[in-house]
Amino acid sequence: LAAETAPRTITVVGESTVKVTPDNVFISLTIESINQNLKAARAENNSKIKNIMELCKQDKIESDDIKTSQISVSPKYRYEAQKNVYAGMSVQQGLGIMLKDIYKYNSFLDKLLSLETRYIHSVDFKTSELKKYREQARIMALNAAKEKAEKLAAALSQKIGKPITIQEGFIPDSAIPYVRFGAMQSQTVMEGSSDSSYNGTGLIDVSATITITFELID
Repeated sequence: LAAETAPRTITVVGESTVKVTPDNVFISLTIESINQNLKAARAENNSKIKNIMELCKQDKIESDDIKTSQISVSPKYRYEAQKNVYAGMSVQQGLGIMLKDIYKYNSFLDKLLSLETRYIHSVDFKTSELKKYREQARIMALNAAKEKAEKLAAALSQKIGKPITIQEGFIPDSAIPYVRFGAMQSQTVMEGSSDSSYNGTGLIDVSATITITFELID
């Protein structure tokens, strides 16, 4: 009896992407110091961090926009004469910097690399109005799903009725938009890289996906 009274349905997925000009950038980096003496390695690491903090102050980056992460201490080895040779103790400190004036990115990154920053892991371009653009993407995805359902139903000489279920899916990178530059394919910038320019033409994607089940009617 339940099978006989169950409504006929059609399930569709709507997807959308909003192209957005980024207005800030988050730089994730690691400061590393290596020395035979652990105390000296820590002192050197603290000095490097102090220099970076001073640079941030000069560029008027607020302290709330600078985040420190875990510190790690481990022995370091180098391969020499077909064997591992102890090089000293490595002290690493992670740091994240939010640059809200995106047009300072090029000069700031160059100055950051000049301070003997060991690694810059990622450069993520973002928008401060992510909530607004997410909502736009959701509405567009809803409309896309409805349009798809109507076309599929019409091909079967049917119509869609009321929505029965609506589910928002997950698209990687929709929460943290990614940059799409023509020349810049990687978000990882290693020390010494010259690929650190931003000319204001890059766009990021804010995406949404919506799955809707509609009632199918004659």
